[in-house]
Amino acid sequence: MPTSLTLDLPILLRCHGGLHLAEPVGFPEYAFLAATPEDAVAVTLRRLQSVIKRFMPGELVMSLVRGEVTLSTLDVEFKPEPGQSHWQQAWTIPLDVLRYRVESAVEIAVVPALQIRIAASVKTDVDRLVAQQVRATIRRSRESLLATLTTLHESAGSTLVSRQLTVKLPTPSERARWDAKDSSSGRPTLSKVAVRIDPNSIRPASHRDGEVKQLGDILSMGAANGRRGGSALLVGPTGVGKTAIFQTWMRSVTPPPIVYATDGSRLISGESGFGGWQQQCLRLIDEARRDQVLLHLGNAVELCQSGRAWGSGGVGSLLAPRIADGTIQVVIECLPAELATLQRTEPHLVEALTPLHVTPPDPATTRDILLDAAANWCPVDITETLRQKNRKRKRKANRRAGFTLPSRAPKVVSRSVTPSVEPDALLLLDRLHRRFPTVGASPGRALHSLDAMLSELVGESTNRSVGESASQSPIERTEFPETIPHPGKGPVLDVARVIEGFSRQTGLPRFLIDTGSPPDLDAIGKELSSQVLGQEAAIDRLVDLIAVLSTDLSRGDRPLASLLLIGPTGVGKTETAKALARLFYGDVSRLVRIDMAEYADPIAAMRLIGTVSQPDGVLTSAVQAQPFSLILLDEFEKADHSVFDLLLQVMGEGRLTDRAGRVADFRNSILLMTSNLGVEDYRANAMGLAAMASATADTIANASRLESHFRRRVSEFLRPEMLNRIDRIIAYQPLSPETIHQLTRSQIDDLRRRDGLREHSGELTVDAAVVASISESAYQPQFGARPLQREIQDRLLVPLSAVVQKAVVQKAVVQKSRRNGQDIHIEFVADQVHVHRKALSKTPKHKRDLDNSVQELVSRASLLRRRSQSLQQCDPFMEVRNRHEWLTRTIKHQLAATTKPEKRRRIRFGENALERQTLATTIARCRRVVRDVEKFEALLLERTHNLQPIDVERATRRADVLEDRLFTTLTQLSHSKSNNHDRITLVVSGPNLAIATPLLLAYQKWASSSDRSMEAHVLIRRGRNGESDPVVESEGWQDKPAFRLASQSSSSQLPENKDFRSHGLAAFAMRSGHFGKRQDALKNLPDGTLAVMLTFRGPGVSGLIAGEAGVHSFNLNGFRPSRANHDATSSVMVELHATLPIDYVAPDWLIQADFQYNGYPRRNYDLSNDMVQELKMVDVGFTYSSMPAQTSKLDRSGRWLEDVLESHHRATMWAILDQGWPSDEFGAPF
Repeated sequence: MPTSLTLDLPILLRCHGGLHLAEPVGFPEYAFLAATPEDAVAVTLRRLQSVIKRFMPGELVMSLVRGEVTLSTLDVEFKPEPGQSHWQQAWTIPLDVLRYRVESAVEIAVVPALQIRIAASVKTDVDRLVAQQVRATIRRSRESLLATLTTLHESAGSTLVSRQLTVKLPTPSERARWDAKDSSSGRPTLSKVAVRIDPNSIRPASHRDGEVKQLGDILSMGAANGRRGGSALLVGPTGVGKTAIFQTWMRSVTPPPIVYATDGSRLISGESGFGGWQQQCLRLIDEARRDQVLLHLGNAVELCQSGRAWGSGGVGSLLAPRIADGTIQVVIECLPAELATLQRTEPHLVEALTPLHVTPPDPATTRDILLDAAANWCPVDITETLRQKNRKRKRKANRRAGFTLPSRAPKVVSRSVTPSVEPDALLLLDRLHRRFPTVGASPGRALHSLDAMLSELVGESTNRSVGESASQSPIERTEFPETIPHPGKGPVLDVARVIEGFSRQTGLPRFLIDTGSPPDLDAIGKELSSQVLGQEAAIDRLVDLIAVLSTDLSRGDRPLASLLLIGPTGVGKTETAKALARLFYGDVSRLVRIDMAEYADPIAAMRLIGTVSQPDGVLTSAVQAQPFSLILLDEFEKADHSVFDLLLQVMGEGRLTDRAGRVADFRNSILLMTSNLGVEDYRANAMGLAAMASATADTIANASRLESHFRRRVSEFLRPEMLNRIDRIIAYQPLSPETIHQLTRSQIDDLRRRDGLREHSGELTVDAAVVASISESAYQPQFGARPLQREIQDRLLVPLSAVVQKAVVQKAVVQKSRRNGQDIHIEFVADQVHVHRKALSKTPKHKRDLDNSVQELVSRASLLRRRSQSLQQCDPFMEVRNRHEWLTRTIKHQLAATTKPEKRRRIRFGENALERQTLATTIARCRRVVRDVEKFEALLLERTHNLQPIDVERATRRADVLEDRLFTTLTQLSHSKSNNHDRITLVVSGPNLAIATPLLLAYQKWASSSDRSMEAHVLIRRGRNGESDPVVESEGWQDKPAFRLASQSSSSQLPENKDFRSHGLAAFAMRSGHFGKRQDALKNLPDGTLAVMLTFRGPGVSGLIAGEAGVHSFNLNGFRPSRANHDATSSVMVELHATLPIDYVAPDWLIQADFQYNGYPRRNYDLSNDMVQELKMVDVGFTYSSMPAQTSKLDRSGRWLEDVLESHHRATMWAILDQGWPSDEFGAPF
């Protein structure tokens, strides 16, 4: 086996600003920059020599370049984009290209300057592909195109050298040591996927000595023979105390074992690749075996399901053989119903574990457990616990970074308020949880309830004592109360508090919980009758059921009640379900309604308990989420017969198992079914039904016959075993005309309370004749109250909504009038509908003005909110946020890759971290502005809706502050969008530039007052046919040209070896000096000046100056029309360019002094009256929005320009935020 390898390595040398970059071909990530090319090549070779030996053979073969490498130069032509005035001709850039072949059919081309790699067939025009990719790459970049091309032009001229590199190949043992060192240097798998359990931080279980001893025997099996102990499977219902028994065993062992807790989801977390979670589990097994760790793996079913895919085994299948041979020792839990599933699906795992069945304790033991829990109970300060954990995590992170924080003594939770518990209260709590079993088994559910009640009791007592001590005077606090409590005693948990707390936790009424206080059946009957009208017989049957439930005489292994409500449609069956939900559970949201017509086939019926793809059943998941609820099965006769088989189990045993093996407990629920069986027989003879409903004589006999009919139809439809499990079959009678009349009044009363009238301060008065007319038209016995809703909708709501939309209604009166014979017409009295409008004219003017100010303020707040939301969607904000997320991920990965404190400190406080902090501050500032604007609008809307007074002046000042903050944030984001936002050049040209002196002085004044720099150059035509350049003799300007420019036509006709700047114009710079001298220079322009170039530099200067482009007209006789023909002797043209002054290409008309004015009219100047008029159009993308002409005072100090620039910039930025963010080469929108 060879021990070394010699490589011929081609290296590309490039020079950048006096520094030399050595880039090895095939290994660009190991390039090095040095002062000399020899040093760069030497360091690069040393770095590769130490790195390549760690490469895998396949990785090394893929990185090496095989074949001859050649270096050539490719000229790529870039054409200017249409519509750009600062770039008018094509530019050819030479680029270095490396070429080599792979085998014989594929040619590789690499552009080192852009890191572009292209593979193509040898028959393909590779040069054309390279040119296309180079253009596409540069166009996609966010940088300025000319700046990028300039950088590429300077990077040409590389050289290619070849060096030999000898690499010592590692032996297999050395590579194995490297791999072991790399795997051990990372974070241990145990600490990454599991949490260590501290035995001193857990609460032990009481009266569980037998189970604790059995668990200890299981875990110590085989320890006497030098082997590891056995593994246990704790089997028991939820809340029985499986985890508490295991934790109690931990405290009883000396010395305490090393225990880590995890579950299946954590074992596979973070591993998405093929075989990733298997490798993680194997590392966990090795670490647990090496450190003698006992693993608590949570639920067995969840452990076996984790990682299972396409028929392969999960985590349980992987761990089963290691558990069986004693490699690792584990404790797993499962429910009794899940044990059979595990024995069928994971038999090897079940055989490797020793089961320990944990059963609920008997009532006496449960009471003893509750007594011990109450005696040893102490409040837990959750806030302080989280604070200590957070401080511990920070201290660990700082310790890794190399510095530590001073330790702080742990906060001791005050036990000055210690509650006491009455024994009768614990007995009642245990009885209630046995009668109304909640989620979990005994004693867990009772212990959780006791802990919640004691915590609430202590919190109320603490708040009460703090409030009393704060409200009493010092003298009052020293007085003794009438009853002195025992020393050291706190609040008492008595029977009344237990009843109140249990009722609040479950929603059950007091008459079901407290057997000592019988229910007021008359009051309950009246309450139900007020919600369900016209069903006195059905209400009496329900009241009898409530009397039975309150005496605790019903069976405890079934639902509280199984009811079947049968009768015609629209008679109040669903309304009865809502009334019972309010009565038994305190809220109509506890009603779970299921339309059984959706389960008319066997496949759909399985959705009630879950399917293979969706294990959470519709019915079972609802009851598991809230056991104390009313289940309404609407029109249950339409369901498939398989649904009735499921309901047999629910009504017989009060439980139902879903597809995943989880049990849903129905013992605290009310099962209510509705049906329309037998109604079709009466619909065929509607007159007979109406006569029965409206008969006044022999009403009891009619109701009895109706109920007998419905019962007969139910008995014919249901099987006997289903029929016998229904507690009560309650028949509903058809509604009488009197009941429909009552329902009509009730519906109209609900209409008065709707928000549509309340928001308009409306008052609705309905005539009695209208109520009678609507109820008479809506009375249809075969359809119940359904037609009543349509009648109110068509005859009352539709006309009323039309009036509400047209006017602000103060009082609407609905009357009945006869038109066209017997037809009924609903009309609104006009004079009363328009009362509010007539009264408006009598309102004082200052109040009307105040209302208008409030409306304008609300509209302004709404506009600010829309703009603030658009701010979070604009391109600059998204770029800042994406950059912040990328830096966050980069820093996180860098920290995870190293454990050395020095490297971690450099990463935490490096350039990326500082940039991330800056970006986070920017993001927080933007979101803070958005949040404040939304709060401001919400406050205004709330006060306006509630008719509360608003301080308009104060709210206006607040809106001004928010608008300034929003504009400042938007401007800062626009500055960060590009690198060219802080430089811009203005070219002012015209035959009579002396008339534009006020404008030039204003530009200089603005630059000086805003801390921005300004450079000035005058452009004068150069001499021709060998003539020398002109000499400037004007004061304030340099004598010799600073640089020379060319026109568009002359630059295109030059030979290739000539510089295009040798013809055209000469630029003379302004002399440096104080402000006064610079003003004198602008006043005294040299003779022959064709244009003045002003270059401004500073933050955001392009966005401010961008709106100055256009024609500026100066007049001595007042303002001219905005779009009149320009007078060449009184107008100047202002152009805008993002290039440097030396890169400016002068147009032909400027060289020839043939001045053209093709731009929009920008501004008119009335020099006789010192006034200025704005005429600029705001340009946003491809949309033009008119800006009103503004006239201001043309003061000689130049202050007017600052206000104009600021207002124009603000209007432009707002327009951009409202219409979208365009992209341009200037880096700022305009």
